[in-house]
Amino acid sequence: VRPSGGAAVMLDRGVLNLSLILPNPQRAISLHEDFRLMAALIADALVPWSGEAQTGEIPGSFCPGDYDVSVRGRKFCGIAQRRQAKAYIITAFVMIEGSGVERAQAVQEFYTEASGDTSAGVQQQDYPRVNPATMGSLAELAGVPSVEAYTASLRRVVESRTTIVPADGWLVQPEGLTEQMAALRERYDLQV
Repeated sequence: VRPSGGAAVMLDRGVLNLSLILPNPQRAISLHEDFRLMAALIADALVPWSGEAQTGEIPGSFCPGDYDVSVRGRKFCGIAQRRQAKAYIITAFVMIEGSGVERAQAVQEFYTEASGDTSAGVQQQDYPRVNPATMGSLAELAGVPSVEAYTASLRRVVESRTTIVPADGWLVQPEGLTEQMAALRERYDLQV
C-alpha cells in the first residue's frame, strides 16, 4: 500500500525510489507539468547510456500510467504523485539492476494469489493483468552498470539545473537539494 500511485509495483534491491517534494502554497493543480518534470529528470539521467527514453503508457506493465518511462517499448520507470494542502510529492520507481521480467512475474503472481484466483485461463479478472515482456531494467535495456552509477548521473542532472521550476512558478534551488540529500544519507546511514 502506497500513499501515491495506484496498482502494485515491485520494490527490491536494484530499484531506485525517487521522490521530488515541492511546495505548493497556492494549491495549484498542474498534474501533467509535474509528471513531465519528473520524467524529464529521469530521462536526462539516462543520457550517458541511452537517448532512447520515451514517455507514454505501456499497456500490460505493472502500474501503467500516461507517464511510464520506457526504452524500446519496455517500461523501466513509473511515476505517481500525491498532493497535500501546501506541498506535493512526485514519486518514481526506476528499475536499474536485475530482471524486469522477473519483477513483472512476481507482481502477476501476487495479484493471482491475493485475488484467490487459482483457476487457469480465467477470462474475466477483477485485478490487473501484467505481461512480463513489457518490463525491463536499465541494465537490460541500456547497459546502466549500477544503481550508484545512475544515481550519480541523476544527481548531476539535478545539480546542473539552475532551478527546478514547477508549473506554479515556485523555485527549488539545487544547493538546498544537495544539502538535504546529504542530511538524509547521514541520518539513514546510506552509502549512495
